[in-house]
Amino acid sequence: MEECLPKMTKSRRELRSSDDRVTAARQEVELAQTHYENSNQEADKELWTEAVHNLYQTYKLVEEEELASQIQIIEAAHGEQRHRVARMAVKSTTGKKKSMEGQVAAAALRRGLTLGSPTSRSSLATPQRWRT
Repeated sequence: MEECLPKMTKSRRELRSSDDRVTAARQEVELAQTHYENSNQEADKELWTEAVHNLYQTYKLVEEEELASQIQIIEAAHGEQRHRVARMAVKSTTGKKKSMEGQVAAAALRRGLTLGSPTSRSSLATPQRWRT
């Protein structure tokens, strides 16, 4: 029996919100918010806004690390002549998905390209003076 290539497993990307650093920063925001709501003092409001700012910075840091790892995957795959893996990594990073070619053709038909219309192929193939 001949040996086949191993089947590639689909790996789901982990959500940024489930990162440990993000959850810790989110807990700090919630704690600072409850302190501010209970005391209603300006100092607690500043701590709360600082905690929210730290949460956004943590999200940016996690996103940058994710992009850096995707770049490393793309570079390694390109160097190993694994273009499909590189293309899949680029598409997952940019958010592009497969195009629906069948739907594009059907959409063109729905736009009104029927026989006898000025833009149909049959009318473009014959010059105006030969039509009767």
